[in-house]
Amino acid sequence: MSIKRTQVLLIGGAFSAVILYALLLIYLSWPIDEISINKAGVFGDSFGILTSLFSALAFTGMITAISLQKEELSLQREELAATRKEISAQKEVLMKQSFNDNFYRLLDYYKDNLDQLSVRKTNEQEYTSGVGALKYLLDKFSSSQIEYNKYYDPHQEDKLKVFEHHLFLDIHGILMRQTRYLGTLRSLLSLVESQVKNSEKETYWEIITSQLTVHEVKYIFYNCLTDLDDRFVSLVLKSGILQNRIPFSGIPNSHIFVFQKNHNIYIPKESLKAKKLHSRKEIRAIKRHLRDKENGTASI
Repeated sequence: MSIKRTQVLLIGGAFSAVILYALLLIYLSWPIDEISINKAGVFGDSFGILTSLFSALAFTGMITAISLQKEELSLQREELAATRKEISAQKEVLMKQSFNDNFYRLLDYYKDNLDQLSVRKTNEQEYTSGVGALKYLLDKFSSSQIEYNKYYDPHQEDKLKVFEHHLFLDIHGILMRQTRYLGTLRSLLSLVESQVKNSEKETYWEIITSQLTVHEVKYIFYNCLTDLDDRFVSLVLKSGILQNRIPFSGIPNSHIFVFQKNHNIYIPKESLKAKKLHSRKEIRAIKRHLRDKENGTASI
């Protein structure tokens, strides 16, 4: 019930009570023998009980009005809270949509920058681009490293220093740093790191990782191995885009060892295990049976 309606009922009830009480007094005093000031004063004094009653009712009405007003204010606060919650939810949805738009747009920029990579082949007029350019540089790098593999010995510090020296020289000399390509990847990783909740980051890391070819993984690996940009290396390692792919990338264990030593991290050695339809024991038994059958010694 609203406060205005309550006020109307209280005023109407008070007015009706006065009229009814006056009519009752006239009815009880009828017939009136004398009309005088004294008689009128007595008649007015007879309303004293109503005065007390109305004072009590007025106080009760005030208390009722305060209670009703408090209830309405409480309802208004609940409505405001619900409205704020709805607005907050809508804002979060809009922010996520905006982030997804920026994320996938930046991912497209990353792919475009990769496609625009161009490298001129040694002693040739021909150029190779995109992933092919990375593959060409990586193959050239691998060929150059063959002669220095003899120096790799994690237990002999001097030989290891020689190995690392030539490894770093070849990385800087052959695997030319593609600034725009790596810069876009840095921006992509930074976007996820700064604007996504920790509970949701893994999803976006996996999306980025799924877009990388093995040649990109290798190229990023070697740039992180010698990169002086600590922020970029930190983002790459935090995202896990290398750790999850290195074991299956074909990168030499000697290079992985140097990477782990320089960055003080551990990369588990994993191998892809193909699902086997039959056990080795079963296959050996079948082969033995077939061999015996061919030799005519199989049991009947």
